[in-house]
Amino acid sequence: MADETDTTARILAEALERRYPGRFSVDQVRELEKQIVELRQAAEKLRTYKLTNADEPEPIIRARPLED
Repeated sequence: MADETDTTARILAEALERRYPGRFSVDQVRELEKQIVELRQAAEKLRTYKLTNADEPEPIIRARPLED
C-alpha cells in the first residue's frame, strides 16, 4: 500500500508541476508529495471508522452577543 500511495503522490505532484510550470521548486514538489501521502493516510484512517445511520454530525455552537 505504501508503494501505491507513494506512486500516486508522485503522479499528483507531477501533474501539478505540469499544470503550473515554473511555479514550484524541487523542494516544493517533494513537500507536495509528502503532504499528499499524509492526506491519503489520514483519509484511510477516517474510512476505517464505521458510521451507522443513527450517527449524526457534531452540532456547531457559536457564542454570540445578545441582540438588542
